[in-house]
Amino acid sequence: MFISLKAFDAFYMENKNKIYMKKKVNYPLNYKKAQAWADAHCDKESREFAYQIIENTLYVPFYTFLLSVQEIAQNYVLGVQDDNRIRVLIIPGSLSKSNTWVSLLAYPVIKAHITHISDDITGVYLATLDKSSELYNKHIDFIVFDDCAYTGSQLYESLKFDPFRIDDKEHTIYEPEHTSIAWLEWRKQTLRNSEAFISKITSVKIHVLVPFMSTNAHNFITTKIPHVVVSPISVIVQMFSTRVDISKIKPAILAEFSVNFQYHQDINAIYFDHKVADGVSTFNKIYMLAPVFNCVADSMPSYKFIDNCHEVADSNYMSQPADRRAAPDIYNYIMDVEKKYGRSNKVCPRTFYKQIEFRHAGKKIHPSLSIFDLK
Repeated sequence: MFISLKAFDAFYMENKNKIYMKKKVNYPLNYKKAQAWADAHCDKESREFAYQIIENTLYVPFYTFLLSVQEIAQNYVLGVQDDNRIRVLIIPGSLSKSNTWVSLLAYPVIKAHITHISDDITGVYLATLDKSSELYNKHIDFIVFDDCAYTGSQLYESLKFDPFRIDDKEHTIYEPEHTSIAWLEWRKQTLRNSEAFISKITSVKIHVLVPFMSTNAHNFITTKIPHVVVSPISVIVQMFSTRVDISKIKPAILAEFSVNFQYHQDINAIYFDHKVADGVSTFNKIYMLAPVFNCVADSMPSYKFIDNCHEVADSNYMSQPADRRAAPDIYNYIMDVEKKYGRSNKVCPRTFYKQIEFRHAGKKIHPSLSIFDLK
């Protein structure tokens, strides 16, 4: 699916003043408060691990992030040559997703070089082989923005070619009934045929313009995604396990940390003014709640160490259902504190781009929609 450049430009112009965080809105890590949080843990191992999290956390202010987005976009533009390539900006998410927001931040830098905007990378691939398409036999640059790649899996899902949409006599085979075991072999063969199909396409490049990327994500997408080009100025974020010697921690204690601190091998110690990623990617529960573990207490002690996240009275707090007012159970796994408790517990910092009230032709747009739903 495509949106016209004229329509996208009109959408950008209508909303461009909303996409930037204000300079006075920032959430730096307060090391004095953080040290107090680490010291408050009631056993030595937890205190040491808490301190390692603080010491290895990378905090990225919004304007540092914005400059990185602009730099990575400009770097791509500097490499553009007048070679008649089709340049397709891929925006696969809804208005509430980071890739839409970052694409809007980068748009002023790249707009003169974009020829198409789409949300369907597979459709564009197939159009290059369709003689009735304007993209037939064209050389394509896919351009994909996002804020940070932590594991690379989400980025992969956005960029992977859908092997089950191949419509090519050489590579398409008949699909058996789903109740037949032959369907499993059909699936395996379809995936093999897809790899052969993609390997023959040499006119495509996928430019991944993500300013912050973990080493794990970099290795994952460059291995799994054909035709990918990762910007050389991407900031490589080291995984927590590569910076801290986890091998010295006893297995029983490490198992406890995996529950309480939500530690896992691929986790990254990083957060932004505009977002704290979920528990798959970073220490979400630690940054947003700062609970103290292994202490006997009637209520959850908290030593929040991100500045400007002071408690704000909520006039609607008592009117909310009891389950929304209840304090989080810190010993449970909480994937996304903001999603689960944000409305009732004043979680901070909130995800900035999810709070933007985008408009189209003066009317408010529901955040679950995408730019391709605009008429």
